Amino acid sequence: SRDTGLMFFLFGPGGLEMILAPEGSSSGKLRIPAAQERDAGTYTCRAIVPRIGVAEREVPLYVNGE
Repeated sequence: SRDTGLMFFLFGPGGLEMILAPEGSSSGKLRIPAAQERDAGTYTCRAIVPRIGVAEREVPLYVNGE
């Protein structure tokens, strides 16, 4: 497998949450096993491929309280 330099940056409600560098994968996934109300908000994933471009997607996360 050739290293393309693909990087994923995840921005959550509080700003930059994490940098995901998938190994042998063309997609990054965020998993929140036990989401809490404080996790709610809009998350933005930005994928950057050097010399090719940037893609960005926003996804809202809703968490219902008990």
